[in-house]
Amino acid sequence: MRKSDLLRHNVSHLVVFQSLLQTGNVTGTASELHMSQPAVSRALAHLREMFGDPLFVRAPGGVGPTDRAVQLAPRVSDLVDGLSELIAPQDFDLLSSERTFRIATTDYGAGTVVLDIAKSFSEQAPRASLEIVPFSADVFRDLAEGRLDLVLYADAPVPESLQTEVLFEETYSCLCRKNHPVVKEQRKGAIPLDSFLAWPHALITVFGGRFGLIDSLLKDKGLERHIALRLPYFSTAPLIIAQSDMLLTLPTRTARYFADTGNLECLASPVEIPKFGYIQVWHKRTELDPAAMWLRALIRDCHQT
Repeated sequence: MRKSDLLRHNVSHLVVFQSLLQTGNVTGTASELHMSQPAVSRALAHLREMFGDPLFVRAPGGVGPTDRAVQLAPRVSDLVDGLSELIAPQDFDLLSSERTFRIATTDYGAGTVVLDIAKSFSEQAPRASLEIVPFSADVFRDLAEGRLDLVLYADAPVPESLQTEVLFEETYSCLCRKNHPVVKEQRKGAIPLDSFLAWPHALITVFGGRFGLIDSLLKDKGLERHIALRLPYFSTAPLIIAQSDMLLTLPTRTARYFADTGNLECLASPVEIPKFGYIQVWHKRTELDPAAMWLRALIRDCHQT
């Protein structure tokens, strides 16, 4: 038989075959499958046509299988059970799953989102793993082709095939060493603009740009600052700032974290910088994947505001 010939047959009637084998009775099968007796009889007629055999003949108390039906029974049982498993809702057992979730992000995302979910992740899914990979120009293609489960990203446009959810809005703050002269000059927690411009600056530039958003804002006012250091790492820049006279403007969550744990001071920026949203991004094909849904919900519960 050609595969195209299968389109002429209703494979779901194999469930009726399996039930008749077990009940030996049309009435019993109708009750078990919540079908009418005429519907069971029609399904049996279709099965007889499909296999070219009577399959079930009258017997005391109902019907009995022919030799052909007995031969078919194991294979039909495997097919029905296999189809049931195939279309059943996916299960995700948190306690036993050994799945590795791959997330692409910058070290800002790792230091905020991943840092905050790490404890809950290991408690809820003790045998599962997180693998954090660098953010690159290929992340959205990797997401579409199944090499990634999730991308953590600022709220810039993403391809239409991807789903997004805003986790929080982020602002900017300035970091400097604890005993930096600008700490004494601050006014209501902010660095005066003239002091801000008088000192050298470090710039975190993940994708290698020469200037940041704040430089564009300063340029609009006819001003500029001296960028003495450019580097791509959110986690390394504050360590350098703590040992120098440079100022560093970066997302507030990261600034506060380092101010709380290191020899640093977190101050408000004298330049009003627009907020940005931070999002999680996934592909539509994992929209209903129970494991992926759990991970997204874990991140959402820890961060969404």
